Amino acid sequence: MPEPPAISGSAPAKTEAYSDFGAAIFLRAAGFLAAASASLTTGSAPEGMSILLRSAFSMPAAAATAAEHEASLVARAVTGDRTAFAALVQAHQGYLRKLLGRVCHGDQARADDLAQEAFVRAWRALPQFRGEARFRTWLTRLAYSALSAERPALPQAEEAAPELEAESDFAPGADWRIDLDRALATLSDAQRHALLLCYGADLSHAEAAQVLGWPLGTVKTQLLRAKAKLRAQLQAWENTP
Repeated sequence: MPEPPAISGSAPAKTEAYSDFGAAIFLRAAGFLAAASASLTTGSAPEGMSILLRSAFSMPAAAATAAEHEASLVARAVTGDRTAFAALVQAHQGYLRKLLGRVCHGDQARADDLAQEAFVRAWRALPQFRGEARFRTWLTRLAYSALSAERPALPQAEEAAPELEAESDFAPGADWRIDLDRALATLSDAQRHALLLCYGADLSHAEAAQVLGWPLGTVKTQLLRAKAKLRAQLQAWENTP
């Protein structure tokens, strides 16, 4: 089978990456989303929260592609249709590059290399794809396999995480992006992966478990721990004027 088309376009700008993954993680993991969205609907949301909500709800998600259309593209790509596969690359490359950019702590060049490797693996493995998982989930699993191949295995659930300070010095008036990065830095690798996949990539708990190769209960536990830490660190933003 010939090589797949390369991913195209420039690396996503940091501000663009924050506008989807960052805002979604910030609001959902910190527990602000339901109350804040209701406030925004009624026009009573504080300005700081309104900015975050507008960012979170303007995500250009690859999931917008109709499921039936994607299934048709996958079926054609399995037969070696490069045009169909190029359409799948176009639909998912933005999502994958942004996710891997966060997984790689902002090293976008490395993230793009991993995304390209994931698409190469997908192209070669398509004849074995049976559609038992979403294409996005399967592609993410291939990306994580490429990640594992270039470094030690993914973290196990039992690994210890950095301890939080007794008092958070996060200022409500500071840039939320900086606060989010600082909060994410307090998480263990296991907590960070669970959070990015479930809230940033919008995978279900079961899909995240499949990507990480963990038991379902482990993903849920790590996600709860991550949310608790972020909520403690980001609470100052809840009533930002």
